[in-house]
Amino acid sequence: MEKFTRFRKFMRTSKSRDKRCPTFVYPLIFPTNLEAVTAEIFIYEDTASDARALSDTIETVAENRQITVNVTIFNHSSDLLQAVENHEPDLLFMDIDAGQNEPDGISLAKQIRIWSTDLPIVFVTCMQEWALLGYEVQALHYLIKPATTQEVDVCFNRLEKLTGRRLKKRRFISVISDYKTLRIPVDAIQYAEVKGNTVTIHLPGRSIPSNTSMTSLEQQVGDALLRCHRSYLINPRFVKHIDSNDFVLTTGERIPIRINGRKSTISQYHDWIMQHMDKVAD
Repeated sequence: MEKFTRFRKFMRTSKSRDKRCPTFVYPLIFPTNLEAVTAEIFIYEDTASDARALSDTIETVAENRQITVNVTIFNHSSDLLQAVENHEPDLLFMDIDAGQNEPDGISLAKQIRIWSTDLPIVFVTCMQEWALLGYEVQALHYLIKPATTQEVDVCFNRLEKLTGRRLKKRRFISVISDYKTLRIPVDAIQYAEVKGNTVTIHLPGRSIPSNTSMTSLEQQVGDALLRCHRSYLINPRFVKHIDSNDFVLTTGERIPIRINGRKSTISQYHDWIMQHMDKVAD
């Protein structure tokens, strides 16, 4: 079976940016990485023995499937939230009853869902009646302790069915924003715009500013994005329709089409759609 690839949904930009000028000038876009072969798995569990048992089971299932996984265990909610925000995993296993001094898994999942609507979550519980609450946060699945390899294997089956092409190879770029390196899947970029010396990369639910040039970004993403205007690159798969001189995105945002070369730009858009029709359908 083809190995998992990382489905990174992308760190939120810090609300307060450091305005100081850095001592050195760093390159802000690095060469595109064409594949990632490790699936990142997070476990939220306050009982060390339960966490270790689940981790061992996950690694056994991954080995049987010929998937490389990196399992990280968290027993404090604050550590988990920070880790998910900074480096969102491919799959999150959460204990529903996480102990007296920690929020339960459902409450924690609701916090995560505020800014991450599609992170696959599997709840782990000792009591089956708790599992029904998982529907409130669109859980991928639930497991009754102790989870067997067959039950964890079902989770991977559901993840594969849910994510589809996201399990296949994806193109990534690495961007430095607020002195942090963020790894972004190119196909998740909705559009990019330049204002002054700042190029802002817009993703579902968040935007990432960087001091790179639009030309440099365009070279890195290749034909995945379309240059529709001197100040804009768009991802055609997020275009809902064309209205007069604008591309209207599925979000409702309007992206201008260059006046000189408008016909050529629209033709390029139609060609892109024809060439990538199977990917757009996904």
